Amino acid sequence: MDTQLFSKRGIGAVLGALLDKFAMERTSTFPNLERGQTLVVGADFGYDPKHKLDTYSFILFDRENNNKWFLLQKKFREYGPLLRRRMAFKNLNDKNRRQALIPFLQMAQTINGMLVTFAISASGSKARSLFRDDDNPIDLETETMISAWKPPVFERVMRILHFSSFLLSGLSTSGQDLIWLIDDDEVASNTHQLTLLTNLFNIVWSNYDSHDLNHVRCGTAKSDDGSFSLEDMLAIPDLAAGAVGAAGSLIRTRSMSPANGLWLPLPKDLKWKTRTIISWLAFDACPLRHLTIHLNVPERGIAVNRVRWQAFANADSILIPRRML
Repeated sequence: MDTQLFSKRGIGAVLGALLDKFAMERTSTFPNLERGQTLVVGADFGYDPKHKLDTYSFILFDRENNNKWFLLQKKFREYGPLLRRRMAFKNLNDKNRRQALIPFLQMAQTINGMLVTFAISASGSKARSLFRDDDNPIDLETETMISAWKPPVFERVMRILHFSSFLLSGLSTSGQDLIWLIDDDEVASNTHQLTLLTNLFNIVWSNYDSHDLNHVRCGTAKSDDGSFSLEDMLAIPDLAAGAVGAAGSLIRTRSMSPANGLWLPLPKDLKWKTRTIISWLAFDACPLRHLTIHLNVPERGIAVNRVRWQAFANADSILIPRRML
């Protein structure tokens, strides 16, 4: 009998079986090991009006099982080229950040955890909500909270909360403490929004019919203690979201569509930073497991596919199967 880890409620109705299968592909890695007491989740998203995709990326790992990452990160900040600079996809034109990118990605590979990136596109003239009304129960208190964001931003808020809750349903364990972190951008730009986001998270999480967590703490990069450990952790989903968005959007813009089942080379004119990060996502012989999922949202229903990035040693481009994107 297949192992079912993830909730099949909410967005889990279309994603649950795929994540169940992925989680059990490597039984000697996260989340199939002895678990720690504290699960850390970092969330970031990429939104650019010029792009054909919105991307949402999440890194999840047990804090107690990743001492190597924290030691390497400390040394990286003490002796690396970044100094006090913040690593971010949009800022990689800076010389010091370009110099730091590959060592930073190699360091991230040591994390015993999972990096999941969702790329969302719409078939119609404009994107619609991913959620039905019963996915987001609205009462007077919730309606007041919603007013803290503009409608397009609130849709992104709900996507982050639903994806987070869905991933937690399968990657957390009963009684674990949770540290849930998000970049301090438009969805959590001030203390008031962060408080509301925490309350909404509890509402959404309760609808995934999952186990009980112990202590839940929500924060942003502003919570960093000066070591840049939170900044660097959040930079990992930031880089993934940015690269997947840039690569996927260019592919869709070019309308590249070979026959089903053939492999598609990435466009030659991808920027260096995008090609480098996609190459990193294609490498799976490391503790950090990478998963990219494409959701196409037409006028009705949601079509879901796993994107399999594949690197070839003697090729100058990363190849992906067209049927997956």
